[in-house]
Amino acid sequence: MVLTYDAYNETLEIQKEKEDRLTIIEKQFNTMQSQIQSLLSSLGSIQDQNQVNQMAKTLYDSKILQTSSQSLKSDDDKL
Repeated sequence: MVLTYDAYNETLEIQKEKEDRLTIIEKQFNTMQSQIQSLLSSLGSIQDQNQVNQMAKTLYDSKILQTSSQSLKSDDDKL
C-alpha cells in the first residue's frame, strides 16, 4: 500500500501523539508509584494508634481509601 504525502504525515502525527500520551501516562504512573511508596513508608513508621486512625480517616475522606464493600461495588460498576 502506497500512502500519499499528506496521509503519511498524518500517520506520523497520529503516532507522535500516541507516543506523547504514553510518555505522559508513564510519568504520571511513576509519580503515583513514588507517592504510594512514600505513603506506605510513612504508615509503616507510625507507632501511635491515634495517628493511624487519623491517617485512615484522612485517606477515607479524600476517597483514596475505600471500605472493601465500596471497592467491590466500584469494581462491579466497571464491568
